[in-house]
Amino acid sequence: ATEIFRMRIKHMSVNLIAIDEAHCISEWGYDFRPSYLKIAELRELKPDVPFLALTATAIPKVVDDIQEKLLFKEKNVFRKSFERKNIIYLVREVEDKQKYLIETIQKVKGSGIIYVRNRKKTRETAIFLKQNNISADYYHAGLQHEARNKKQEDWKAGKTRVMVATNAFGMGIDKADVRFVIHLDLPDNIEAYFQEAGRGGRDEKKASAVLLYNNSDKVKAVKRVSTNFPEIKEIKSVYQALCNFFQIPYGGGKGMSYDFIISDFAKNYNFNLLTIHSSLKFLQREGYLELTDELFSSSKVHFLVGRDDLYKFQIANAKFDGFIKLILRSYTGLFSDYVNIDENSLAKKANVDIKVVYNYLNKLKSQGVLNYIPQKKNPFIIFTEERLDDKTLHISRDNYNFRKTRYTERLEAMLHYASSSNKCRSQILLSYFGEKNPERCGQCDVCTRRNE
Repeated sequence: ATEIFRMRIKHMSVNLIAIDEAHCISEWGYDFRPSYLKIAELRELKPDVPFLALTATAIPKVVDDIQEKLLFKEKNVFRKSFERKNIIYLVREVEDKQKYLIETIQKVKGSGIIYVRNRKKTRETAIFLKQNNISADYYHAGLQHEARNKKQEDWKAGKTRVMVATNAFGMGIDKADVRFVIHLDLPDNIEAYFQEAGRGGRDEKKASAVLLYNNSDKVKAVKRVSTNFPEIKEIKSVYQALCNFFQIPYGGGKGMSYDFIISDFAKNYNFNLLTIHSSLKFLQREGYLELTDELFSSSKVHFLVGRDDLYKFQIANAKFDGFIKLILRSYTGLFSDYVNIDENSLAKKANVDIKVVYNYLNKLKSQGVLNYIPQKKNPFIIFTEERLDDKTLHISRDNYNFRKTRYTERLEAMLHYASSSNKCRSQILLSYFGEKNPERCGQCDVCTRRNE
């Protein structure tokens, strides 16, 4: 989507455009990201380059949608069966999940992953395992980049036996000898569960995928629907409270950015944290704001004046002329959007101390020429539109209902998998992904009971 990328790719020798996690392009996919819809525009820039879309978790409707959204001239699908004969799917109905963890991990050999729903629980569970003499560590997206890398490398090298993680632990995980993947909490959908469970047994040897489930999981799952889908009235309340929190007047705030500590906001306005997060996601999809959840984000710059006015400013303020030209030579797209910049790089090019760069950027900001957001360790919010009143703030009811229905359907399929006691686990999974008449696996907990 950036001007610099579109300009440069025209001059690159490209022989293939590969889209990984391609289900993200489909609104029927479990992890839809609107930005993926822009990928098809690359066909205009590279009309003769073939597209290859890859995904491990797409239901038939998503497979068709991917090809449509990526403008395939004709349907062309290479499909391998979803069946993983070496994975034993098990559901254990247990009340004391921690006791089960200790007893099971002490009995089995090899390394494993334990998936939980929130960051706090990763740390608590890892500490609990260590207290019971099991080598364990924890992983989530809120950790610093270096810490995440070290934890991942220690686990891959066998220095840590068990990794307790949120779903952030996954991309690029290709450890061959994972013997067990245990889900302590119920995932939101079968696609996510299948992908996470599939990180076991990459060496084609036996591995177990265990889902721990009890009645309280069902109660929590049903409650998640209302938490993830606050009423439109409540989404608007969060928006107005957010604007009040940052003291933004009606008609103002467009292009402005603010540090956002979600816990401070929740405390001030007595909102549930998950309700805030879900509301912000809806507001982001509707184009009213952008929420960065990066822990360490790059500095950003956006020119607030047009090219003609900037030229007049440069003539009237000669001391800024050289610095502005340096920025314009170094980055593109600065007039249309926020662009990531690197102050160190600018300082080296200008052969000055980095403090000089900070000084110039802040002075240009104070004069209203540009908006400068220094590198931050906190998430921040950028308002992409001016503040609106409730009547003007439009949240699409059709879009809202569509997402809620899809989420509920997926959750019900996950609950069916967890609570079913008369159909082979593998058959349920394979049927969900559109495979016709799959055979019983003969080794899951349901098949084992039937065999006995």
